[in-house]
Amino acid sequence: MIVCRQRTRQHLTLPVLWQVMISRIPKETHALFRSEVASDRDRSVRMQYGILAYRLDAQLAFELLLVRSRAVKGWIIPAGWPIKGLGAARSAAREGYEEAGILGTVGSKSVGVFSYRVALEEGRGSVPCEVCVFPMLVTRQLSTWPESHDRVSRWVSLDEARALLKIKELYKLVTLFAEQTMLFEKNKMAEADSNCNISNSMTFKDAARKLDVTVRTMRRWVAAGKMPPRIKDGREKKFLIEDIEMKAAEVTIEEAAELTGVTVRTLRRWLAAGKMPTRTTTGRRMKFRRADIEALIRQGEPSSRE
Repeated sequence: MIVCRQRTRQHLTLPVLWQVMISRIPKETHALFRSEVASDRDRSVRMQYGILAYRLDAQLAFELLLVRSRAVKGWIIPAGWPIKGLGAARSAAREGYEEAGILGTVGSKSVGVFSYRVALEEGRGSVPCEVCVFPMLVTRQLSTWPESHDRVSRWVSLDEARALLKIKELYKLVTLFAEQTMLFEKNKMAEADSNCNISNSMTFKDAARKLDVTVRTMRRWVAAGKMPPRIKDGREKKFLIEDIEMKAAEVTIEEAAELTGVTVRTLRRWLAAGKMPTRTTTGRRMKFRRADIEALIRQGEPSSRE
């Protein structure tokens, strides 16, 4: 009998020994152990997806959409648990629709992550949670949405968001995204304006031909500040077509005399008497705006009395 017992002990494997040890633990201890394991599982960090919903006004001022959340006392962005069958970005967009009724263009890449504690159901406390945030340029907000009965949405400026967002990590994320977005939009508008101006520009050679002067004369005017180029296309400086056309609309004193039907001497007397409009000087030649001369003719300047 003794030999048999020794052989039995030698052939006990680790699973058998574990079962023997477990069998000697009271049932109350089993239940406590299972509850502690479940409690540790509940305390592990969970993942949610959130939507950073924004819009820009005509002056490119940034506005952010916030909602009142059941999980946090205060305002937060729409966020929720992953949705089966949907990717991260689409899950975030669905949360935006369900919690605030927003529709728009969603970015496929996350703009950051923030942490907070989310309340569990049935009063089981709360667990730490990380929210992966995706941007959405909102194009429409519905009047009603699935959770409109227990959630309130609000559009706020960055200054208002500073006071309303209690999660500082989230506010820093929103601020950084807003600054980058506004800078990008401003640069895009500036580039569009530049491209528009380039298409409405004129080279030195074309401008000289339009004004009936040499390119050398044009460069002298630029050096003297009389005709500054306002467009830079790479290394080449150009003039706005409207500036050149305005310059081309000027007439010499001889041309002005012909238009008004008087002599150049008469025009000089009118100048001395202050009857002529303001004149400009290009090089050594006196010039007038054609529109001013035509207005003078319409007023019936007393050329017959001269």
